[in-house]
Amino acid sequence: YDCERLGLGLQRVIPYHNFDEKIGGYASHLVSFINDSKMFASRPAGLILQDVNRGGQLITVEELERWKDRIIQAVHLGMVIDESGKLVPLAIQTGIDVLGAMVEASYSSLNSTYYGNFHNDLHNLLSLIHDPDGRFKQSIGVLGTTATAVRDPMFFRLHRAVDNMFVEYKLTLPSYQKDRIENVEVKATVSNVLNTFMTDAYLELKHGILELNGPVKVKYQHIDHEPFSYDIICQNSTQGSKTATVRIFLAPVYDELGHEIPINEQRRFFIELDKFQVLLNNITRDSKESAVTAEGSTSYDELINGAESSTEEDHSYCACGWPEYALVQAEVERHGFCFVCYAHRFRGRSGE
Repeated sequence: YDCERLGLGLQRVIPYHNFDEKIGGYASHLVSFINDSKMFASRPAGLILQDVNRGGQLITVEELERWKDRIIQAVHLGMVIDESGKLVPLAIQTGIDVLGAMVEASYSSLNSTYYGNFHNDLHNLLSLIHDPDGRFKQSIGVLGTTATAVRDPMFFRLHRAVDNMFVEYKLTLPSYQKDRIENVEVKATVSNVLNTFMTDAYLELKHGILELNGPVKVKYQHIDHEPFSYDIICQNSTQGSKTATVRIFLAPVYDELGHEIPINEQRRFFIELDKFQVLLNNITRDSKESAVTAEGSTSYDELINGAESSTEEDHSYCACGWPEYALVQAEVERHGFCFVCYAHRFRGRSGE
């Protein structure tokens, strides 16, 4: 999202960490089909986060502040207090998982009573900021539902604040060694120049809310890019073969003021383009082989006409990942946008 903002000439997202701040307004004009077809509530500008007490749900801003402070304290101490009062270290290999389970919070949280449910309850408080005690019988805002939360600009400010917690933790970890970062050449029509463009697509609606006899298609546009591949130069100083896990990242070169972004700051912009295992040698990899994109899933009509659905062996079985055409972000400036491409390699299969 920050890369898109830089491409538009906008500044980076400002984290939402001051709960006394008056926040901007937002109106989605969307209808919620899981809430009796009511409109999602609008948020007037200038509201401040308040305690929520409605529908049997009680969340206080003071609690949220307390949870945030306790999580940051755990990060700085490198220790988490579990439900039995025992100190559990945030180990290098597993600490990020422990922290994630606390912030979300999931059933895996080591102590949800003490560390709370910061992320989810901040969503809830923001989604009900317009009617926190229910006196006006207003429905929730889009931030209260995962399917629509991303529509609200506050979603990105909220998540920047959450990301900052994880950055605090990552700053306590050992740095990657520079010799594990390789230069990548991107081969397209012009070497190291990649063109993006908008292309037409069609969405079939006849199997939606109403069953119709004939096709009903909606034409829309999405981002696409020209075919490209990566050339990665690796050196294997040993005589034997070595297996490595390679991850490829894309990041902007310049910030909103036109200054070059230092790599330690740049890593927060990293967009993962691929992840794969390979025998360590010079590598050529086609973008269509990316492990972070999903192939097209079987359509409803194809299933009705007897096509077999995906199997567990198929790349598209879980339907996870970006569509292949969305692998590279949209470019909106006529003069283009400068990115740098990094490849990071790990020895062996374990990533150690």
